[in-house]
Amino acid sequence: MSLLPIDPDQNSIRPSFFPAIGDIFNLTGAIGPEAANARDDVIRAQILLGESGDLDLGSLGGPTGWPGSELTRGLKRYQRRKGLTVDGLMLPDGETIHALQALGERFAGSHAPTTAEVDDHHDRLARYRAEDSEDVELPRLELPRADDGRVPADARTVATDSDRLATIQPLSEVKSDIDDDGSLRFTPGAQVAQAAELMQMMQAQAAANAAAAAGGAVGASKQLPPGVTPEIDKVGHRLEKWVDDKINLLTLPVQAQRYLNDGTPINLPSALLDPAIDAASRTPR
Repeated sequence: MSLLPIDPDQNSIRPSFFPAIGDIFNLTGAIGPEAANARDDVIRAQILLGESGDLDLGSLGGPTGWPGSELTRGLKRYQRRKGLTVDGLMLPDGETIHALQALGERFAGSHAPTTAEVDDHHDRLARYRAEDSEDVELPRLELPRADDGRVPADARTVATDSDRLATIQPLSEVKSDIDDDGSLRFTPGAQVAQAAELMQMMQAQAAANAAAAAGGAVGASKQLPPGVTPEIDKVGHRLEKWVDDKINLLTLPVQAQRYLNDGTPINLPSALLDPAIDAASRTPR
């Protein structure tokens, strides 16, 4: 027979091919780089080189009838082993095909598979592999929630409904995701950017105050309207406190990683947990 059927009960899915002596060595044209490479001839060459041990038919799932680098390397490997001209070519009446005739006794009793049989074999092989494969579900990680779906106040964290990985969301504008490699990816949000802007404002105000102090009352009156400098100091203190609270967001990745490792709670300032306090702290008075 041409192709032995694949036995699903066997551990190996590598089929066996047994062409007959009078058929396997009858090439219609050359095989190799830039040669005719008729599919029937390529099938025969692949079978012969697979039987000689110079071509891994298992990796191909059996002969395909299509030439390629694997076939060329197999031809050269065989030619090198046998002391033949190493050119990667197999001619219908060349030295390579004649040398391979020493394998003739191994192919008694069968004929070479046709291209249709080879294609049918690979179709069945593909279906068998598809049926044998299993879907692997990635592990799912979820952080604890309260019964009503909200996060307990003492947990200081927000769980996610992600199907794959946990996402910690202390604020809607700030997200920390756990990557596939287990590392924590932190994406600063609008509030962190706003805190950075406020820090720049405070630095500018401090510079203005220093300039006013160095220049005396006259210098201060020239740089700022009357009564503004004391108000800047008052606003500066409130902004400094607000920024101190907001800047704690930058420690969230480390806190989140500790929570995942050993359950250490994530601590956030009260202004961040209470939207009313948070909104009030944004408006200096």
